Amino acid sequence: MVSRSYSNLLDLTSGGDSPTFGRGGRRLSRVATVAGVLSELDDESRSNASDAPSSVTQERMIIVGNQLPLRAHRRKDGEEGWNFSWDEDSLLLQLKDGLGEDVEVIYVGSLKEEIDPSQQDDVAQTLLEMFKCVPAFIPPELFSKFYHGFCKQHLWPLFHYMLPLSPDLGGRFDRSLWQAYVSVNKIFADKVMEVINPDDDFVWVHDYHLMVLPTFLRKRFNRVKLGFFLHSPFPSSEIYRTLPVRDEILRALLNSDLIGFHTFDYARHFLSCCSRMLGISYQSKRGYIGLEYYGRTVSIKILPVGIHMVQLQSVLDLPETETRVAELRDKFHGQTVLLGVDDMDIFKGISLKLLAFELLLSQHPDQRGKLVLVQIANPARGRGKDVQEVQAETYATVKRINQKFGRTGYEPVILVDKPLQFYERIAYYAVAECCLVTAVRDGMNLIPYEYVICRQGTEKLDATLGLNPTAPKKSMLVVSEFIGCSPSLSGAIRVNPWNIDAVSEAMDSALIVSEAEKQMRHEKHYKYVCTHDVAYWAQSFLQDLERACRDHVRRRCWGIGFGLGFRVVALDPSFRKLSVEHIVSAYKRTKHRAILLDYDGTMTVRNSISKGPNAEVISILNSLCRDPKNIVFIVSGKDTKTLTQWFSSCETLGLAAEHGYFVSKPEVDDSLLLKFICLRVVSATRGEALWCLRCFKLTNNILQSLSFISYFGYSQTNQDIPVALEKIRSILITVLSMQAVQLQNNIVLGVVVIMVKLGLGASMVEAARVWFWPNHDAKWETCVAVVDFYWKQIAEPVMSLYTETTDGSFIDSKESTLVWNYQYADPDFGSCQAKELLDHLESVLANEPVTVKSGQNIVEVKPQGVNKGLVAERLLETMQKKGTVPDFVLCIGDDRSDEDMFEVIMSAVASASLSPVAEVFACTVGQKPSKAKYYLEDTTEIIRMLQGLASASEHSAKHVSISPQRVIIDRE
Repeated sequence: MVSRSYSNLLDLTSGGDSPTFGRGGRRLSRVATVAGVLSELDDESRSNASDAPSSVTQERMIIVGNQLPLRAHRRKDGEEGWNFSWDEDSLLLQLKDGLGEDVEVIYVGSLKEEIDPSQQDDVAQTLLEMFKCVPAFIPPELFSKFYHGFCKQHLWPLFHYMLPLSPDLGGRFDRSLWQAYVSVNKIFADKVMEVINPDDDFVWVHDYHLMVLPTFLRKRFNRVKLGFFLHSPFPSSEIYRTLPVRDEILRALLNSDLIGFHTFDYARHFLSCCSRMLGISYQSKRGYIGLEYYGRTVSIKILPVGIHMVQLQSVLDLPETETRVAELRDKFHGQTVLLGVDDMDIFKGISLKLLAFELLLSQHPDQRGKLVLVQIANPARGRGKDVQEVQAETYATVKRINQKFGRTGYEPVILVDKPLQFYERIAYYAVAECCLVTAVRDGMNLIPYEYVICRQGTEKLDATLGLNPTAPKKSMLVVSEFIGCSPSLSGAIRVNPWNIDAVSEAMDSALIVSEAEKQMRHEKHYKYVCTHDVAYWAQSFLQDLERACRDHVRRRCWGIGFGLGFRVVALDPSFRKLSVEHIVSAYKRTKHRAILLDYDGTMTVRNSISKGPNAEVISILNSLCRDPKNIVFIVSGKDTKTLTQWFSSCETLGLAAEHGYFVSKPEVDDSLLLKFICLRVVSATRGEALWCLRCFKLTNNILQSLSFISYFGYSQTNQDIPVALEKIRSILITVLSMQAVQLQNNIVLGVVVIMVKLGLGASMVEAARVWFWPNHDAKWETCVAVVDFYWKQIAEPVMSLYTETTDGSFIDSKESTLVWNYQYADPDFGSCQAKELLDHLESVLANEPVTVKSGQNIVEVKPQGVNKGLVAERLLETMQKKGTVPDFVLCIGDDRSDEDMFEVIMSAVASASLSPVAEVFACTVGQKPSKAKYYLEDTTEIIRMLQGLASASEHSAKHVSISPQRVIIDRE
């Protein structure tokens, strides 16, 4: 069977059992490309086949880089065609040593040489069969826009902290170059799709040339095991945010499972950009850093790459190396050699290094004639005016220094600007007393690592240099603070390359350090470099990638979004979207319902300008509360005063304030039913009003009496309202002498409401409401007994300290809790301060009966045992005691505090707290990891669903008789 992706071209070319394709006739088809055209970017048919099974189970790693690790040479003797060989210096080839012999490696990338279109099929076939390489052939014009345009003019300068402040500094953003960049990434994606087995293969994408490739691969294969490693710096958010396509690149990278960086600084900058521009915060758990992105955890890997020890050792042992070392030994006899090895570009700081060396010779005349700086300048990888300027400045500075301090037989600066063989460079390492790497910005830079290994030497080189093979080796490093290898070289002298004086002093210090200290520094560096080579780096990355992809199989995945905004939602198999039709159907079938609703982020958009509920929300809540089958609670973190003010018009609504510490219980007893009847009458016809009263089993005599009282009340409108109401009360007591006393006041209120229907003014109704209905403030009770809040005197000064030092933060003091809120502060600084505050509060409150928790832009201190789950637990227990075991439970929330409610609700399913056939709906807002089993996308969908339930209640009130519920939440 051939994979649905037609991916196993290796099997096809090796004569597999496929009934369709044979080895002889199969050729890799070229991808038709047009500059600036994004083909198949939104091909939904390809995305839908993401989960297709594959017939291949062998573990493979597909390594994708801008260039294949190959060297190409045209055939000689007039023959057409090409000869290919491995490029031993390529990192992509070297990392293979760390993947293990049991891992098959396939390479996808472009070739440095331009291949004629007529030869591309044959070349592709040859590379696939002989090297397991899949070439991406890119038209020259498109490649120029991609590499020399967007990569080198926009990304590379920006990632090295150079802003395009003028046309001469990188140039203005060119949309056509961006389109070329995306198009080339799409070509690479098509090539990966030709060979990938999505169920088993790992894909490892390298560097900034291919940063949008993860989106194309994730779109085609939702569960692809995808890692990305950035070999350049990642700039701070202040720099990166200037990029017009910043969001597209960030979201594309987040379609990876694992993103690797050389240093924590680079990772920190990336995480800061995700937080500031996408609102995605990271979490650190058990040493691993991760970002929650639509249900997927995108892991962050921080590990600098190493060198290839085997290759370096083999070159050290070459006879050519020994010969070249002997030549350099004789050339620099009696002189101390300082060595610099850099590319000829604007970020390597060659001119700054030369100025520092010039200053050293000026301040230390005794070093003239003894000190030599050998500067190896590798050809620049880019091109343009800036490269020409660097070359001109370098040549001029070298010429000036040599004219100023040179003499016959002594040249202070030796500039080597021609390409060197690897063994020649190693020879320079071996004779250099100190290596200078003073780049103003560099992603990693492995020159110091190579230098340390070469200074360790071999027996043959020791003999050539006249060293004792058993004596400890020595080396000195002066490195820039702004290169990726700097943090790992703790024994190096770190400098700010822009500070010429400091670099000059560092050069001098490296020369006068004692021999013992040089040996100690060398030994420290040598141990690190040997144990953290490229194989270790690759093996560690693969292990973390396997861990990051471990849950792919059991997660349900589907894609959303268009173009580069595409992303995959990955959720637990039991976590699904709540169907309005399904819940309304269950709602209609049930008789004892418990409904618990969060407010912020659920009933209204979090952080919206208007905090209170709108008329639509109040109307829906009232409709739900009027249904006697329902017990409805708003469970919020707001204080009692705010909730009372907002929901005073919802008389039978239960309220839980401050995450369940306070509860305002609805009077769900006889009085509740009468109040329901009264409210129902307001919007009813006279016939419906009589029906409501009959539902409460009032006799015809009473109905006649109520009609008389209504008429009497109406006729007394010219009297004082309290007097009229008192007369109504007296008549009711006489007429209803056989009824329970507790019903009297409520029936009076019912009569008054009926009087409104008959035409009585609203003033009397309001007077009756104030007179007969209890004050809402008096109904608040505590669910947890707290003797004292003396701990606030400890916590509040600590919070005040952080409020003063964190602009935009404030303290929200409630009766039972203290909340430090930093939603208006700088996201990074606020988060940092919140972590510090959390640790500080946990320390000073360690012996107090409180809980310190962090939430969404808050740090909260509250009494132990107080959480929203307590409200849900008490409600279910109370209903069970009253004999009205719920057969329908709806619980909705949007943040971490609501998870306690979900946990109680879901655990109650297996207990006697619910009916055996209970319909349980724990629903969170948004697609994210949760203890809830359902989700709705946003508050709009929540309101639409609740409106559906409210409409069902209104409809059933006209056709179904009411079965009274009598429940009061008890305080334990």
